[in-house]
Amino acid sequence: MHYSSKITLPEKDLLRVELNYEIVTTREEAEMLKDIFQIRLSRKVGRPIPRDEIQITPDEGQVRRENIQFIVRKNESFYVGLNYLHQKAPYVLPRLVEELQHYLESMDVVNHRRELLDFTISGLNGIIERRLE
Repeated sequence: MHYSSKITLPEKDLLRVELNYEIVTTREEAEMLKDIFQIRLSRKVGRPIPRDEIQITPDEGQVRRENIQFIVRKNESFYVGLNYLHQKAPYVLPRLVEELQHYLESMDVVNHRRELLDFTISGLNGIIERRLE
């Protein structure tokens, strides 16, 4: 599955992360999309559109690309969407943790940024471990 990230430390106590990844569309997600399009199309044409006439993309089982951006500030709560991300694409956060650990090991990071990176790694590991329980 595709994965890429962009990690920046634009300010002293701020970490910005952008993740691009892929997930497989579930039956529930495909059905929800069909429901949404059925309602919208029916309103648009002024009459009920039968569900079986609606074709959507991505359909169940198809891979789709997703993007998420979030920031981390030391001692602040993590973006709650990361729990959902880990549920839908469990390979993403462990790869991000590896990247952050590699960054810590390979760079001469000043203390306040080291603390922010350690805080981020610890928080992400917490999300990962809760999923594994």
